[in-house]
Amino acid sequence: MTFYASVNFPAFIYVSGPSEWPKYRKLYIKLASSQDTVTKKTIACSVHELARILGKEITEADLVEVVDKFLKDNNPDVRNAILKNLHIFLENVEVDRRNRYIQQIVNAFNEAGKRDWRTKEIFAKNLHKLVELYPLQIVENQFLQMFFKFCEERIATVSEAAATAFAAIISKFQNEPQKQLNLINKIKKEYREGTYKKRQLYLIMAASIMNRADMKKIFVDHFKEDTLSLAYDTVPNVRIGIARVIKAHFRLIDGQFVDDKRVNEVVNTLSTDAEQDVRNVVAQIKEFH
Repeated sequence: MTFYASVNFPAFIYVSGPSEWPKYRKLYIKLASSQDTVTKKTIACSVHELARILGKEITEADLVEVVDKFLKDNNPDVRNAILKNLHIFLENVEVDRRNRYIQQIVNAFNEAGKRDWRTKEIFAKNLHKLVELYPLQIVENQFLQMFFKFCEERIATVSEAAATAFAAIISKFQNEPQKQLNLINKIKKEYREGTYKKRQLYLIMAASIMNRADMKKIFVDHFKEDTLSLAYDTVPNVRIGIARVIKAHFRLIDGQFVDDKRVNEVVNTLSTDAEQDVRNVVAQIKEFH
């Protein structure tokens, strides 16, 4: 019974409206305090949606305590359920309270250690969303360290997910041009000129810049040629990577480099690549372009 109540609770409150919350607050707190793991996990999975429905005032008064408790839960499934959508929950609290969660986020990241790759994957996938929520100082002091640690992760799903956060991080440094340039140069030195696995991550980072209209100049000035030149890389997986980057960009409605002469030259080059897998990706590009 508590499981079904927890599953349907956000929809029920959505229909009833925030004004009816006082009638059902005690029931929700009781569900959140359940010792049944499935019920707790269900509540943890949806508390961010309830925050959206109820607004900041009620969220801070009644839901913050629930989230704080679940973040410390002994069951990793419950903790991960909260972490997965924590960025959405944090959008619905005031900035001062949001900043208090930094230490909890850092602690959860550190506790993930070397074995809990699922928690790290959740962090990596949501890193760009957390970066967008916080000011430069916090991004520079906390999230940048996470970014580089995730990119060194041996599990590809973690490192590749983290690499997509690069554009969001670079964007935070728009009013600090020298720091932004230093970070760009660091990425180019360590990843563009690194091992083939790092070159693959570089492509993901560059693609995150390439696909943002507001970062066109940065891509052209700092990434375009270094990215496109990987079409001639000696490692087939890297060439497959650049082909996939271009394919994804060409599928964008507002892809700003779709008609770029240099980009299309690279497409033509890849279409005659010695590797069949590379040619297959390029064939998909030509199907819709």
